[in-house]
Amino acid sequence: MATINPNTWLSLDLSKKGQEQTFIKQLVQYLTNQFTPANLAAILNGSASLTAAAMLANTAELGSQSGNFTFNCQGAALSVFTFQFSSSLTLTLSNFPIGAQVFFTATLTGGSNETLKMAASTPSGTAYTTITLNYYSNAANRVDMISNGLTIPTTVPFVMFSGASVAGPLLNLIGQ
Repeated sequence: MATINPNTWLSLDLSKKGQEQTFIKQLVQYLTNQFTPANLAAILNGSASLTAAAMLANTAELGSQSGNFTFNCQGAALSVFTFQFSSSLTLTLSNFPIGAQVFFTATLTGGSNETLKMAASTPSGTAYTTITLNYYSNAANRVDMISNGLTIPTTVPFVMFSGASVAGPLLNLIGQ
């Protein structure tokens, strides 16, 4: 199919039957070609917080982690992953867009309780300055995940996610 240039529509006389049909056919073709999920995300990217990857989900099974590590969210609207760890560590979410959602399960495999801390940055590299966990939606149970982290009990999978629409621990990632 030929590329449609919307600027050529200015020269069409829509009162004429042939040109009206040309306009409609070209409009349908243009909209079909332009409004794919990736192109819609790019069109909506006026605030630079939404990228072509923003309509995608990023999923992974990360296996056992033995030290601090980074999960690349790739600018996706949703990142879902699982991992196991045996000693205290810091999880960093890189390329994590403001307003994106994250859902992960962390399972401690060591013999004693350990601390999980977090850091995050936007696709432009701006560090998130506040990461809190509202444990069971109770403000009194809010945990600063950057400075203090959360003590995870052994062998019990701990699930964290962002967004206020579901019950349970809420990971609030707040950007600048």
